[in-house]
Amino acid sequence: MRLVFMNTFSTTLPTPSPDIRRQYDRLIDDLSGQIQRLEAILGQRLHCCPGCADCCLPFSVFALEAAIIAGQATGLTLAKAMPGACVFLEEGLCRIYPFRPIICRSQGLPLAYAEEEQENIEVSACLLNFPEGTEFTADELLFLDEVNWRLAALNIVYCRGHRLAPGRRLPLAEILQTT
Repeated sequence: MRLVFMNTFSTTLPTPSPDIRRQYDRLIDDLSGQIQRLEAILGQRLHCCPGCADCCLPFSVFALEAAIIAGQATGLTLAKAMPGACVFLEEGLCRIYPFRPIICRSQGLPLAYAEEEQENIEVSACLLNFPEGTEFTADELLFLDEVNWRLAALNIVYCRGHRLAPGRRLPLAEILQTT
């Protein structure tokens, strides 16, 4: 199966190899374990639930994730999105929830990134869950550096195998499933 991205990208993306897909699935499993651990720790402080779509923005993803999403979204048509919202939202619910990209899986949690040049940790958190100024312990943070590094490395392997530009990001709004 070949996957086509419409309009500006006009790029045909092949389905990822079984090995790349297994590694991606392992990454998702590892991330899910980290998220479950944080959900247990943060418990009542998390107010995310079906219908909360404040984080559902028109993100872009690497070619690897775009190919996986398009391959899983067989028969799914893109709805006209509300301005500033993801095209996969319908009545506040994600239509690709089981195979949503990594960026969507981590929303709502306190996210941490190492700022090596400034020798500190940058934290961002959903204001619906954590009021401005909330302080977190290291155990309460989802450190995404390793996850992002692993995703980028898998994307490079996928792109090199198919002669695609590995740094290119594709808007979710551009995904179109073809057969």
